[in-house]
Amino acid sequence: MKHKNRSLILVAIVTALGICIALPMTTRADVISDWNVIAIQEAITAGRPGGSPAIDFATMHAAMYDAVQAIEKDYDPYRVTDVPNTEGASPVAAAAKAARDVLV
Repeated sequence: MKHKNRSLILVAIVTALGICIALPMTTRADVISDWNVIAIQEAITAGRPGGSPAIDFATMHAAMYDAVQAIEKDYDPYRVTDVPNTEGASPVAAAAKAARDVLV
């Protein structure tokens, strides 16, 4: 079972690194890619069983999407629809807070 967990984590790391390598050198890190790295590090440290890290990543990204959409209002949200006044709020800060809350 431990071998399978390490394999899943290794696949996630290789995929994330492959995406980073494939991007042009002018691309800069942003809040999404920063939290992807943090999530991978946390998955390795926690050693969660089976597909749990993949579920965590998906939940983190859905929460980040909803947090940004609550401010930007460009697309329909996944889950959260009742949001207090977001005028002047930072999408970057909202995405970071959502990612942190899910991973905690």
